Amino acid sequence: MLAVAPDFTLWADGRFCENLEQLRRNRTITRFWQDNGIHVIQTASWGDANSLDFAFDGLAEGSWTSIGHQRTGNQSEQQLFRYAVKKLIEDKRPKGLLIFGAPLGFDVPVEVKRYPSFISKLRKL
Repeated sequence: MLAVAPDFTLWADGRFCENLEQLRRNRTITRFWQDNGIHVIQTASWGDANSLDFAFDGLAEGSWTSIGHQRTGNQSEQQLFRYAVKKLIEDKRPKGLLIFGAPLGFDVPVEVKRYPSFISKLRKL
């Protein structure tokens, strides 16, 4: 069985302890599934620029990694998204990225597979 780890996204305006709890939930559930025989694709998420100091802790290096991506609004959000993806690639050197949602809109030096998100499907309705 194959599953993508749950995405407990960090909040840009969340307190440090709240964001750590989101990471703990993600890593705990991922580990539980793995311990019970499920092959899990890890999920990376982040909030604001400060969260990038710890957002990728506990993620394996050289593995497929999933991220969610909805179109970001203003230019600073877009810059943060690009920076975070590049930092993820630099720090964890993933084998590839599974993108759920909108296309990245920029090139990365790893294989990328994109899938529409559930919310994207709803918007089409």
